[in-house]
Amino acid sequence: MILLETDQLGHPADRNRCRCFQIRDSQATAVFCGNSVAALGGVSAHREILKDDHEIIAHFEVVGDGAAVTARTAAYQLPLGYKVTQSWSVTADMLRVSNDIIDGLEVVRCRLLNDYLLIDAPRLLSMQKLKQMLGRPLRLDEKVVVLDRNQNPPRAQFFTANGLHGAAPQTGLAILSILAHRIEWLGDALTDGVIETPAGVETVVPMASSSTWEILMPDVSVRVYPLTI
Repeated sequence: MILLETDQLGHPADRNRCRCFQIRDSQATAVFCGNSVAALGGVSAHREILKDDHEIIAHFEVVGDGAAVTARTAAYQLPLGYKVTQSWSVTADMLRVSNDIIDGLEVVRCRLLNDYLLIDAPRLLSMQKLKQMLGRPLRLDEKVVVLDRNQNPPRAQFFTANGLHGAAPQTGLAILSILAHRIEWLGDALTDGVIETPAGVETVVPMASSSTWEILMPDVSVRVYPLTI
C-alpha cells in the first residue's frame, strides 16, 4: 500500500511526499517498494497530474532513519495502461553494512532500501530453514537475499515476511548493485550483471556511484482500475 500526501484540491502536495507500507494481517510497516512507486507514477498519469513532460517526483521516508530517497518516475501511455520508468536518488552515507556468521554461512546486513540480509549460501533455502537460521520470523521491514554464487549465472532467492518472492523485488536488485561496489566477492560474482531467479534471469540494476547514487529501476507496466467499495 502507498499513501500520497495531497492538498485540499486533491492534487499532490508540493513535495509529493509518499510512504509505502508492507501489510500482513493487521500489521503495517513503512518500507521501500519499487512496484508501489511505479504504481504511483501510473495512477498519476491516469489522473493527468503529471509534471515536467510526463514525469512526477515522489519523496518518501527511509525506514527508521527519517531520511528521504527521491524517486523520479516517468509514465508513458500504452494501449493498455502505462509504462513507468523510475530512477531513485540515494545518499551514499545512508548505507549501513555489517557482517555476521549464522549457521556457518556469511551474512551481510545492509540497512538502506529496507533492512536486507544477504546470505552467501552454496545452496538455496526454504522459508522454514531461513526461520530456523534466524531463530525467528522475518520482520515486515526485513528482506533476505540468498545467493548461490557457485552457479553461472548466480542463483538468487528473495524472501519477505510473506514468504519467497516469485522473482526479484526492485529494491533487492538495487541492493545487490550497491553492495557489489562494496563487497569484493559479490562484485566478482556479479561481473556479468545478471542473476537467475525463480522467474528466470534478471539484470542487476545499473547505478552511477558518487556521493549520491542514481539507481535506474527496471521499467514496470501499470494498469489502473477503479476501486469499488
